[in-house]
Amino acid sequence: MAAVLIALLAPMAPAGAADDPFAVASQRWRDYLTGGTAFDPAAAPYAEAVARITSAAQADRAAMIRTPTTDLWPDLTSATVTADRHETFIRVKGMALAYATRGSALAGDPSLLSDILWALDWLGANRYNTTSVNDGNNWYWALGIPMEINDTILMLNGRVPQARVDAFMAAERRFLPGVYTTGAYSTGANRAWSAKVIALRGVIQSNSTLTAQAAREIVPIMRYVTTGDGYYERGGFIQHSTLPYVGGYGISAIELLAQVLYLFDESPWDVTDSSTGNLQKSVETTYAPFIWRGVMMDSVRGREISREYRTDIEAGSATIRAIAHLADSAEPTPRRSLRAAVKRMLADADLPRFQSTSSLYALVSTQGILADTSLAAAQPVVGARTFASMDRYVHRTSEYAFGVSSSSSRITNFETATNGENQKAWYTADGMTYLYTRDTKQYSSHFWATVNRYRLPGTTVDTRVKGVNDGRNYLTKQPFSGGLASAAGSYGVYGMILDAPQSYLGANKAWFTFDDEIVALGSGINDPGLTGTGWDGRPKHVETIVEDRRVEAADQTLVVDGAAVTSSAVTYSNPAWASLSGSKGRIGYVFPGSESLRAGRTTQTGAWVDVNAKNGSTTPRTDTYFSLWFDHGTAPVDAKYSYVLLPGATTAETKAYAASPDTVVLANSTAVSAVKDLTKNAVGAVFWRASPTTVNVGGAAFLTSSGRSVVSTAETGVSLSVSIADPTQAQTGPITITIDRAAKRVMSSSAAVTVTQLSPKIVLQVNVTGTRGAVETVKLGY
Repeated sequence: MAAVLIALLAPMAPAGAADDPFAVASQRWRDYLTGGTAFDPAAAPYAEAVARITSAAQADRAAMIRTPTTDLWPDLTSATVTADRHETFIRVKGMALAYATRGSALAGDPSLLSDILWALDWLGANRYNTTSVNDGNNWYWALGIPMEINDTILMLNGRVPQARVDAFMAAERRFLPGVYTTGAYSTGANRAWSAKVIALRGVIQSNSTLTAQAAREIVPIMRYVTTGDGYYERGGFIQHSTLPYVGGYGISAIELLAQVLYLFDESPWDVTDSSTGNLQKSVETTYAPFIWRGVMMDSVRGREISREYRTDIEAGSATIRAIAHLADSAEPTPRRSLRAAVKRMLADADLPRFQSTSSLYALVSTQGILADTSLAAAQPVVGARTFASMDRYVHRTSEYAFGVSSSSSRITNFETATNGENQKAWYTADGMTYLYTRDTKQYSSHFWATVNRYRLPGTTVDTRVKGVNDGRNYLTKQPFSGGLASAAGSYGVYGMILDAPQSYLGANKAWFTFDDEIVALGSGINDPGLTGTGWDGRPKHVETIVEDRRVEAADQTLVVDGAAVTSSAVTYSNPAWASLSGSKGRIGYVFPGSESLRAGRTTQTGAWVDVNAKNGSTTPRTDTYFSLWFDHGTAPVDAKYSYVLLPGATTAETKAYAASPDTVVLANSTAVSAVKDLTKNAVGAVFWRASPTTVNVGGAAFLTSSGRSVVSTAETGVSLSVSIADPTQAQTGPITITIDRAAKRVMSSSAAVTVTQLSPKIVLQVNVTGTRGAVETVKLGY
């Protein structure tokens, strides 16, 4: 790779060290940690960052105990709590950062240096050495603590006595001899963490064997996988074998890989493998679809949604910074593409909030991107995206983003940890839907502490009482979970068959997303009968949740058919529409079916410790929610539901849409769910059965599938575009699609599609063997 850092960030190698690659890498890493000299510490936005670094170091230094009997800080118990042991090294590193940062009031302070060196000696003697005993949480011992040690040693630039450096390196070697290449830590972000530790240890010790190993062993992380952990060619990142983690471990992976690539750029260990192109492409296929106005969508953040200190905005900011850093070591063409993506994300994001959590290096890099008038921002991500590798779906317009989180026999429902993280995420992958508008704080703040976790939007659930961790890591026996984007990508279809854990509940759930509306259909909702009392104090029953939305402003109102909702539970028989409006935005809801609806306004109080026993605070948090849900009763048999979401619609627009909708439900049964968009002349269908089923349009047969599939059609006066996918990813041989139209020619076609007949009906044979949910397309001319 070519060295393409911003000119002012070029490493400042000491005299006589120009030919020493270890000295160059050391300086490069110091500049990355401290921002080097490429900024004015008195100018915005750098002054705030310098002040933040200085203030944190001053506070930690003032609180540090100089004659410790148990710990360096009174609020830590690092002798027995490994996370606290890690935190002690983080605080010492923070003091070293202030010492090494240009413009800090503590820069070069000899008394601060003395305190740092003393603390390192105490920690080396008492907390991390070759006789320390690993308590079982290997991440801290092999990865977390070594990363803080390595950064501290490199920032102090030769001021740590060699004996102390050697002792720490020996301790690191005991817990991590080399990059993980086998075992549970040998994939994805875990392997990348180990590569970073080994890379910096090699730089510190001038050990080319270690640096070469680190460079070599990051390559497998960037190669595409087809199962298990890693990056997927059509988009997606999995960690822990079956968990979508783009916004958790996936952020760590791109951060760490970007760091190692940068560290070794144009060195003897420069990583030139073509797999770096996969990582760069993942920005478009894997990361960008899940970043909405600077926010990382919670559907791919795993158990990190339960971490009070790691909001969706902070996760999004970290991703943007990582992409900007990845650009620094890329060749000119991908570099420009990556920087264009960053420019788009920053243009849409809350820039002051992004800057308030950014390092000096990241500020210099991103300010350079924003100031580059020759660089056009990338086009916004719009349209439908299906992620077959993760059982996730996203549809975006300029005004909103909509996501579906599902699970299957391939993807588990949710992950907790033995320490109590994410312990009540029971329904987060049972068809939970996320609607992001211009109000980006819907899922930030204290949403996960206060939301009714029994009523997550989009889900169909029974009301049995759940305990912590109930149903976690559940792989259903049902493979049906997937969908497609239309041939043009402007609309999409997604479906899942729910097989609820710890329950006999089953349901077919489908979503059809168009430009201005989202149609949700449910059918085959069955439960043989529930006894006893549910979480709400009523007899146990089955519900489908249309909405449970947090509102921050007092002027937010919810009306159903014109009547304001003010109490916690009101029943409406066969309602036509509902509208949520106020200063935080507007959403319309239309109900084309005949199901009765319940609605409520509630004040809900909770604490982060309820969802994260490890480090959630006990402080009570209170929010107001508006809820809409269908009650299917205590023993539903083939119950169904239908509703339409209208993001951004006013009350008047919602009422008008209910009277004259742009979409029509063609079918909603246990055989097929189908919708037509009248403005697009487009049809979407989810075929649930492994037997031929037909969708009628206008009373006449239109679309038939021989088996389980998701199909979309878009028709103009001169052409017909068809998209097909296997949502089970398990079928072999062909699916036969028959369309009651006659065509004259094949304009384009996927290799898996064979057109066996054009007239009097169109007949397609779609070979889905081994396609892993890929969308196959054909366009026919009339």
